[in-house]
Amino acid sequence: MAVTQQEIENRLWDAADELRVAMPEAQYSSVIFPLMFWKYLSDTWEYQHQKFLAENEDGP
Repeated sequence: MAVTQQEIENRLWDAADELRVAMPEAQYSSVIFPLMFWKYLSDTWEYQHQKFLAENEDGP
């Protein structure tokens, strides 16, 4: 059975709600911001890597 995009989003929101209840606001942000940065890196890694390789094909 495939999981839909909406189900994934609902699970993520539920997890975020549980974190917000379980910890103070300052601590919550210290958990969420690194996760957001990691997500950005994972989403853009392949594009940035290919771009870098293309720009540096010739070498120094």
